Amino acid sequence: MKREHTTSQSYIDWLRSMGCVFYAPLIQGDTRDYISGQDIVISNGTVTWDNSENAYKFYGPYALNSYIASWRNLDMDLNINNLAYSMLCEVKGNNSNIVPICLGGRNNVTMNLATGYINTWFKLATSLPNVSPRTQWWYTDGNISTSFPNGYNRGNNPIVAPSAAKYSVECNSSGNYSSGLNRTYYMRNAYIFNRALSQDEIKQIQQIP
Repeated sequence: MKREHTTSQSYIDWLRSMGCVFYAPLIQGDTRDYISGQDIVISNGTVTWDNSENAYKFYGPYALNSYIASWRNLDMDLNINNLAYSMLCEVKGNNSNIVPICLGGRNNVTMNLATGYINTWFKLATSLPNVSPRTQWWYTDGNISTSFPNGYNRGNNPIVAPSAAKYSVECNSSGNYSSGLNRTYYMRNAYIFNRALSQDEIKQIQQIP
């Protein structure tokens, strides 16, 4: 599907059929999640449109256990007692410790920037199944990433997330919440799915040949 159609109802319906529970294209003047209709809320930082990047700029000062902005009251269709998910976005950031989006502030339900992709736009994705073996994969521009511990074994036990993971998506400035440095990144086309997408599905959604 071409990008000019990504906000049509047919596209939203198609995403839902794929298990999409959150989709924020983040186009100028529109920071909504198109699945719930909820708009972004600024917390401890700024979210401003940048014409030069044609994207929203997220800036976050250091603050322990805090985040730049979030979408709330989502009630996403996630099984938090046996969690499976996929996260996708297009991002450009100034530090590999940035977490563009995460669920409910949960550190192991996140996507960090790839170290080899600083200060350049790229398409980032990660997926985790809820069946054994729970092997998590990361992708950069549709390829299995060499910047992460790919094939990371999350163990055989179900991953249980806090209840907040169903109701909030955060934009974080620091992967470990304690790095003490300001973070800046740009983001668009953020997705969360309630299952582990295949590499081919990720390429299809992110329009990668």
